[in-house]
Amino acid sequence: MTLRAAGVSMAATPTDFGATQPSAPPVDVTSGASAVRRYLNDPATKEIEEKSRPLRHVVRETNELVLYSSADDIKKWAPKMAWELVTAWSKMPIFRVFLFQDRTAYLEGGIGRSYARHVFPEGEAMTVAIQWWRKRLGRNGHGFALFEGGFDCFGPLHLTEAPQLRIDAATGEAEGDADDEIDRKRTLHRKRQAMDKKWAAKGMSDDLRAKIHAAEHAVSSRKLAGQQYMLKGGWVSKDLHETMDLATHNSRIKAFDCQ
Repeated sequence: MTLRAAGVSMAATPTDFGATQPSAPPVDVTSGASAVRRYLNDPATKEIEEKSRPLRHVVRETNELVLYSSADDIKKWAPKMAWELVTAWSKMPIFRVFLFQDRTAYLEGGIGRSYARHVFPEGEAMTVAIQWWRKRLGRNGHGFALFEGGFDCFGPLHLTEAPQLRIDAATGEAEGDADDEIDRKRTLHRKRQAMDKKWAAKGMSDDLRAKIHAAEHAVSSRKLAGQQYMLKGGWVSKDLHETMDLATHNSRIKAFDCQ
């Protein structure tokens, strides 16, 4: 009796205790749509996803939105993502994603070469955004995505730089902003919000503030597209400013104009 009981104990698995396992093969950021949909439609996967939903928390004082996601879930979908990125993006809501044919298209043309873009109005967890992307790619190892995060409940950032994370489905590698860069961008965002409140308190009209917002949005869009401003030359495309020392050019123009 003792031996049989020991045998049963040793043979026990997590499934024996009610932890169902997906029957579909595991998937990640390199997987195509059919494999991803098969995995997500597995009843066991749905049960796991339901139990590991991220917690949404809004800081009342600042309206900051934080999504507490499972780092293990992110690692499951992006196993090559560095832990410093996993840690940073496990709390970051995703508001926008740009899709590219491949990494080369992104490097050569910036967001101007994206063939599709999607907005998550309320902000979604990193894993949800990845799943949305991979369900739309028919082939394994195809596609490149740029994900943009945000800091509050008001949707994508337009007036300041948004945190970015880029994933290449051809290699499974991820690169982007870690905590230090995200903190820098958060500080700029809060300063811009404080400035807007200051203008309103001083009686600046809504119409004038809207014009300032529109101008800043235009500048932000150009920078996001990879353009930079050349003094005496205006906005220049990425392929042009990368072939010249734009910083040196601008500093010389400033020095000449001050004489």
